[in-house]
Amino acid sequence: MSNKYNLNFIGKSIGEASVIIKWGEYQISKTPFTISVCDAEACTVDASEMTKNPLQVGVPFTFKVHSTGAGKADLSIKPGDTSDSRYTIITTSDNDVHTVACTPWTVGEQSLSVTRGGEHVKGSPLSFSVCDPRQCKITDLPDADHCVPLLGVPIEFSIDYHLAGPGEVSFVVRLPDGSEEEQEGEEGEEGVVVYSYAPEELGSLEFLLEFNGISLLRNKWICEVPDPSIFRAIAPKGMCRLDEPVQFYVTGITKQTEDFIVTGTDPNSVEIEATKEQHIHNSSISVVQFTATVVGEYSIQVKHDSSDIDGSPFIICVTNPAGARITGSIPDNPKVGEKLSLSIDASKCGPGDISCDLIPLYGEIDIEPQILSSPDEDELYEISFSSQVVLNCFLELRLAGYLLQPSPQYLSFVDPSKVLVNSKELESGDMINQGDPLSIEIDGREGGCGTPEAKVSMGGAPVDVDLVDNRDGTFLARVIALEAADYN
Repeated sequence: MSNKYNLNFIGKSIGEASVIIKWGEYQISKTPFTISVCDAEACTVDASEMTKNPLQVGVPFTFKVHSTGAGKADLSIKPGDTSDSRYTIITTSDNDVHTVACTPWTVGEQSLSVTRGGEHVKGSPLSFSVCDPRQCKITDLPDADHCVPLLGVPIEFSIDYHLAGPGEVSFVVRLPDGSEEEQEGEEGEEGVVVYSYAPEELGSLEFLLEFNGISLLRNKWICEVPDPSIFRAIAPKGMCRLDEPVQFYVTGITKQTEDFIVTGTDPNSVEIEATKEQHIHNSSISVVQFTATVVGEYSIQVKHDSSDIDGSPFIICVTNPAGARITGSIPDNPKVGEKLSLSIDASKCGPGDISCDLIPLYGEIDIEPQILSSPDEDELYEISFSSQVVLNCFLELRLAGYLLQPSPQYLSFVDPSKVLVNSKELESGDMINQGDPLSIEIDGREGGCGTPEAKVSMGGAPVDVDLVDNRDGTFLARVIALEAADYN
C-alpha cells in the first residue's frame, strides 16, 4: 500500500484559500498553508495598439492585460511554443492594469502566450507577424544626388525583400502636379521585384519606396526632369566616382546641332578624350562620356559654332571613396559610456566631405559624432562618439555622399551594469552538494540586446555550462557540480 496521496480540489471563489490537512483528527505539520485562487478567463488582453502600425524588428510595441476580478497570480508573457522568435519583454503593473512592452528581434509569423497562474487568459495566444524593412536591398537605383532623369528614358532597379519577413513592396511615383501613380513591378527571383519607370512629364519627380507601408529610403528621392528639346549641356549632379565612367548629357540634338564639340582638361591640365553617342531611348539626347584617371576638378566645355552652348562651361568633381583607409574598428556591441573612435585617411580620395551618422532603429537619438581633422596631416580625420543609453542603431560613414566600406554597421549598445544575476541555490549560502545542479538566472532586459556568456571553471579547467535562452530577454545558466571542489 502506498503512503502517498494526491489531493485535488477546485477553488470556488477568487482570493486566498487556507488549506488544512488532517490525518484522522490530527492536523499534519506544515499546515495550514495559503494558496491563491485566480480566474484567468477574467483577464482580458487589449492589443489595439499592436494593430496601428506594422510590427518591426527592434521597434517596441505594447499591449495591456486587464486583470480586474481575476485574483492574485503571476502574469507570464512568453514566446509561443511553436515559434523560434526572440523578444525583450518588460511588464509594468498599475493595480489591475499590466502594460507589456515587447521588442521583437526576429521576422516571421509569431505568437505570444499570456498566462495567469499558468492558464491562458482570454485572447491568448496573440498571433501577429513581424517584418524588418532594413533587410530589403535596393539595387541599381541611382542616388537622387547624382541622378538626372530624362524624359522617356527608363530608370530600372530591383528590390530584394526575401529576408524582410511577411509583407509587400510598393513603388509610387509622385508626379509634378502632386498626384501619385503606383507602379507595377515584375517578380524576378523569389523575393525580388524589378521596376522600370520612364518619366513622361517635365518637372519634379519623387520616388516613394515602401515595405508594408514603411519607407525604404532614409532621405527623400526627388529629381528634376529637364526639357530634352532645349539645346544645352546638363552636368552631372553631385560628385562622380573615380571607379565609374563620367558622363553628362547634351539635349536638344537636331541635324543642325549634332556636330557640337566637347573639350576639357583634368586637374593636371591634361586634355580628356570624350565620346558621344545618341541615347538609345531618345534621339534628341546625346550621352557624353569620358574616363577619369585622377581625382579632382575637371573643366568641361561644350561648343557649337565656336560658342559655348547653354550650361557650358562647367566643372565636374571626381572623388574616390575606395581610396579611404579606415584605422580602428567599432565593436558590434559597444558598452554604454564607452568612447568609440576610428580614423579615416582620405588623402587619396580627392574632394568631398567626410560625414558620420548614427541612424536609430526607431525614434531619435541625441548623439553627435565628433569629426576632427588632423592639424599635422592633410585629409586625416578622427571620429569619436559614445552613447549614454542602451540603443540599437546603424553607423554610416560617407565621403561626398558615398558610403565607405564596411558601413553601414549595425551597433547594439549594451549596459552590463543593468543585467541582473540571481541564483536560488546560493541565496542562503555558497555551498551546494556534489552532483546537485546550480541554476543562475540572468535578466538582461534592461541591459540591451545581447546574449550573455557564462563561464565556469574548476581548478582552472573549464566546466560545461548549459545556457538556455528564454527568448524574452532572460536566460538560465545551468551547471552540475560533478566533483567536490571550489568552482569559479
